[in-house]
Amino acid sequence: MSITTHAELIQRLEPLAVNNPAAYQRRVIGLALAGNVYVLICFLVLAGMAVAAALSVVFLKLLGVKLLLIFGAGLWIALRALWVSVPEPRGLKIRANEAPDLFAMIEDIRKTLGVPGFHHVLLSNDFNASVIQVPRFGLFGGSRNYLTIGLPLLKGTTRAQTRAILAHEFGHLSRNHAKVGNWIYRQRLRWMRLAHSFEMSGQSGGLLFTPFLKRFLPYFNAYSFPLARANEYEADATSAQLTDPATAADALTAVYAVGHFLDESYWPGIYARATQLPEPDAMPLQEMPDAIHSVSENQWRHWIDAAMAHASGLDDTHPGLSDRLAALKQAPRLCLPTDEDRADRLLGELNNTISLEYDQDWLREVTPGWQQRFEQAKEGKAHLDNLDRQAAEAPLTPEMAMERALLTESLGKRESDALAQLRELTQRQPDFAMAHFHYGARLLSRNDSNGESALREAMRLDEDLTVAVAERLVAFHRRRGDGKTALHWERALESRTELERRAAFERQQIRSSDKFDRHGLDQATIATLRDQLRACPDVRKAYLVRKRLKTMTNKPQFILVLRVTPFYRMHRDERARRAVREVLEKATSLPPETLVFCADGENSAFASRFRWMRGSRIY
Repeated sequence: MSITTHAELIQRLEPLAVNNPAAYQRRVIGLALAGNVYVLICFLVLAGMAVAAALSVVFLKLLGVKLLLIFGAGLWIALRALWVSVPEPRGLKIRANEAPDLFAMIEDIRKTLGVPGFHHVLLSNDFNASVIQVPRFGLFGGSRNYLTIGLPLLKGTTRAQTRAILAHEFGHLSRNHAKVGNWIYRQRLRWMRLAHSFEMSGQSGGLLFTPFLKRFLPYFNAYSFPLARANEYEADATSAQLTDPATAADALTAVYAVGHFLDESYWPGIYARATQLPEPDAMPLQEMPDAIHSVSENQWRHWIDAAMAHASGLDDTHPGLSDRLAALKQAPRLCLPTDEDRADRLLGELNNTISLEYDQDWLREVTPGWQQRFEQAKEGKAHLDNLDRQAAEAPLTPEMAMERALLTESLGKRESDALAQLRELTQRQPDFAMAHFHYGARLLSRNDSNGESALREAMRLDEDLTVAVAERLVAFHRRRGDGKTALHWERALESRTELERRAAFERQQIRSSDKFDRHGLDQATIATLRDQLRACPDVRKAYLVRKRLKTMTNKPQFILVLRVTPFYRMHRDERARRAVREVLEKATSLPPETLVFCADGENSAFASRFRWMRGSRIY
């Protein structure tokens, strides 16, 4: 399903999801059941074939055994793929006696809404809150309700805002969103695993499942999308009902604004210290409240404006902030928590204990990588100093100039200087695609629309940059609320991604039906490659050809075919694998996109095809 068709289906169904959610939910469940009926029929057909094959062993002998193995393997793959277990969410389980104030708030919300409670409450180190239902006995029996609350979320919101956030999560339970949503998720996961398992195994049973699922899954994903989004609006309404619309809106604004701060400033700032300090010196969770209050009002306004401009997209079932506030008929207003009103105070003494524990876990996890980054930064700074000296004496090569600009930004912390260097490089070397790409990407990060023309130029010079360019332009136009342009680049991204997927699939394998041409390389390159092959003692002969491609034909693929086994010796797979490793390590003159394989043993049929091609033997 294309992005356009996907979007049109969602837009057509969204009014029904809003105006008659019960009827729409029945449609989604009916569609999921229809998918399961088809899978069940295919499963029964496959099981019947396996039984028939087993009975035929008496008459067909060896052929019957082979059929039994084929259908039995397909049946086993289907059984494994269909059984989906839902793991428990990660986090630290806490009890009511450990955080009585938090559990009193949870119980008050539960009683007010008259909904089931949570069997387990967990604290995580994510800036998030979520409700998950885990089946007790796999596919059968009731479910256990898990409420996961992120400690960073509690540190960035007030008690009233946290109450509104928890009411939102209870809203999913009160309207049975979690049960239906989790059930739909499990169906989708089963179908995805089923299609993937047969595609990877190549078993004949995939002929029953794969063609249907490849069409049905994208359609079902689009069809069920409005259900999840409508659930979010309903949960917001529950939050506003339990507290009030203004508090619910304040909670949403805080989540978006503080989330932007943590992702774009706080955590990057901490990890940036690795270029200056040999050991991590931060205690992130304990320092977080002070860091939140150190942000300027202008910066907060920037993040809120960015969140409000970000339109509701098709990559996330959560609506954008502007749409959620519009549904509540509220304007964005940021109310940061005071020291006494912070929601993490609901944890009592547990707050300091868990904060310290998570910070210590973080230190243990990041220290090795931190130390490695410090050593790399030290070497990089020395290299940057050397490049600066060379640049003062004479113009650098384009590659060296770009490296200098990127090091100036990442290690010198001189972003304006780096941008100026990249701008000068694009002017001096207008056909250098990567310079245009890095320059344009940095302009877009500053919300400068001139970056789009630079990225377009990079893509024109090097079509391999299409995916990276499209991803950045999709994100940029979404931030600006320009859904039409973002959709244009989403289509370009989808088209190029599919093209590259098909090209990669074609290039990663050699089939008996493939056609080959002469390699077409100059004699100097072949002579150098021949000398390098002489350093591979296991290689007796080598043939180099060019594969005739159907996709992305402007990028040639070469095939290097090795012979390693003399006629008087028995073929050994280990010798063949060793020869391939030797060539990949020592034959540094191999052209890009070269596939190396040994044409001995099972692959010996290929050798005769290349032996008679004039000029194919290079060693």
